[in-house]
Parts: sequence; structure tokens; C-alpha cells
Amino acid sequence: MTDEKKTLGDRLREARQFAGLSQQVVADRLNISVQSVSQWETGRTRPAMDRMMLLSELYAVDYEWLVNGGAEKRVPKGREFDIEPYRRRVAKMIDWLELKSFGQWGRETPTSEIDDTTVLAQRDGIGDLFALSVADKSNSPDYIIGDLVIGDTGITAEPGDMVFFRGLDHPLPRLRQLRMLRRSKEGDLLADLVPCNPDFLTETISLDDSYDRIIGVLVEHRRFRGGQTNIK
Repeated sequence: MTDEKKTLGDRLREARQFAGLSQQVVADRLNISVQSVSQWETGRTRPAMDRMMLLSELYAVDYEWLVNGGAEKRVPKGREFDIEPYRRRVAKMIDWLELKSFGQWGRETPTSEIDDTTVLAQRDGIGDLFALSVADKSNSPDYIIGDLVIGDTGITAEPGDMVFFRGLDHPLPRLRQLRMLRRSKEGDLLADLVPCNPDFLTETISLDDSYDRIIGVLVEHRRFRGGQTNIK
């Protein structure tokens, strides 16, 4: 397809892919929802002028080409996206079933690129970063279905932290607040894990058990409403 026949959405998608950025990374950089980026590229909505200027800088393409097409794209040399400074911020998007074994066999293999299966966190991870979409109401209204949560396997959990954990009595890991660490009469280290929603039960696991364990600590929480991103 020639540039003259391409729509604005076509050019936005082409420029983003040329820069090696996922829609999620663009949303993170502009502090908007990934749905907004998708709607721009499908032609459902159009970015405001200030957004277009930011996008031309982010994608390292000519502003006039991005807006109107026809002109030379002109990608300045030396401005291609480099993942290396951001490598420790890349969080792998996984589901709750995959979280059961995440990091179980040592460090995860770092991803070599930022794409639609990854999310760029605000800060470098201490351990491995992972990202999930909230899938139940056990922590509502603090965490609602569809919210994005990012965890870090390298942080030592302390009382008060929101943690991702797995237990033998449940098929999927959960997100809960760590309230107390204590010893049982038998000497096992026990952890009380409390949901934000009082309609759900507090759980107690033994951290000395071979299966029960805290997988990671919550380091970032994002909620998308009305095209804006709120980061807690």
C-alpha cells in the first residue's frame, strides 16, 4: 500500500511497529489506556495535535508524514528504540495459571524485545517482573476485574504488602495482603493472607511447606477509565 492510500491509523500502526514498541508501551509513555492507542490505529478516534507531536517523537518519524502522509518518513539516525536501558522494567504478561510455576525453577529468561505480550513497568525490577489482569472480585473495590497488576519476585514480603501466593487448597494463585507472620506450635512459619473484600475468607499458609509460597510482591497497579491511566 502506498503512503497516499494509507489512513492515519495505518501510519500510526506502521510507525509504532517500526519503532519496536507495543501498544502497551505507548500507552505507558503517554499515560493513557491501551484501548486509546488501539482506537487510534483502527481509525475509531484521532489523537489530538499535542499527542501527534509526542507520537512523532516517540516513533522517531516525520511529523508531517505521520499526520498527512505523502512526505518522506525521514527516520533520524541513532533514534531507533533501544530496549537495553529498559530491560529490567519489562514485565511478562501471564495468566493466573502460569503464575503457579513462575520463577519456580530459578530466574526467568529475559525477553529480548518489547511487544504485545509484555508491559513496561515504571521502575526496574529487583527480581523477575510479571503482569496479570485482575480476574475476580476478591479484592474489590480496591482491585477490580480488568485492572493491571505487576509483581516482582525479588522483593522480600513484609506485613502490609500485597502479595501473590499459591496454596495447596486452591487451583490458582491469589493476590492478598500479608497481615502477619507467626510460628505454629510445630514451629512452621505461618502467613495470614487477607482479601480486600470482606466477603472472602482470610487464608493461612505455611511458608515452610514445599508447595505453599509467596511468589512475588505487588509493585504496580493500574486502572483504565475514560481513556486515562491511574497508577497506584
